[in-house]
Amino acid sequence: RDAVIAMVRATYLDWLASFLDLEFATTAVQEAAAQRERTAARVDDGERPPSELDTAHFQEVQTELAASEAAARLESARRLLESAVGAELPPDAEPDRALLSRMVADPEAGASPEIEALELERDAAKEEANAYRKSRVPVVAVVGQTGLAGVNENVFPNYELGVNLAVPLWDGGRAVSLAHAADARALELEARARDARQEDRDERERSLFEHETAEEQLALVERLVELSERRVDQAVTSYDLGAGDLEAVADARAELREAQSRRVQIQVARTDAVLRLDDSAAQ
Repeated sequence: RDAVIAMVRATYLDWLASFLDLEFATTAVQEAAAQRERTAARVDDGERPPSELDTAHFQEVQTELAASEAAARLESARRLLESAVGAELPPDAEPDRALLSRMVADPEAGASPEIEALELERDAAKEEANAYRKSRVPVVAVVGQTGLAGVNENVFPNYELGVNLAVPLWDGGRAVSLAHAADARALELEARARDARQEDRDERERSLFEHETAEEQLALVERLVELSERRVDQAVTSYDLGAGDLEAVADARAELREAQSRRVQIQVARTDAVLRLDDSAAQ
């Protein structure tokens, strides 16, 4: 079950990231087309040299190629997700964007069902060992009986008291051997449960570290996206004023797309850590 959940989660998050990457690539195509049209108009007016129109066309084709590659990655991610869940997605299916902003509920983590099962088996093995040992212990019992007795018309109280001693016969050491075997199983199960608990703790600590790291990186990449957007505006303004060239505009937009893509990657990593923490707390 855990393996299936991990596989579905990984393919879903990859589908989500690919979906957003295609959106960025599509926006880049639209921006490049609009830039080419503006450049063509300025070339026609004699404000810019004709060579810049070829540059604008080149940049537009570059963005179209990148968008085509992004679309192929999205389709591949979609097929992998369908294979993971064993069903086809509707043609208009879209991933849940809100998943990227999901926060940690942070309840106390409980033991997994597997660990609880190991501990129950351990307790059962201990009880089994005690039962075998008790079968070799002599048992002294006091038996008492009270009541009424009578002869003809005479009725009188009756009391009986006895002591029973039960001594087990020799069984060739079978009970002792079975008790030792049960003790050994209990020790093994205790070790397995302890290792499983430690593994759960290690996984939770690893998830917490990855979540904290992603939070720190996300704050930085948000700032990077903001600065990249300003650089794009400055490059476009500079070009419109005749002080810059199209290469500077294209470079600034490429840096912005890279920053946006990096932001999605960090958000996906944080979401994966959040979901793993939620799984740990729900067990």
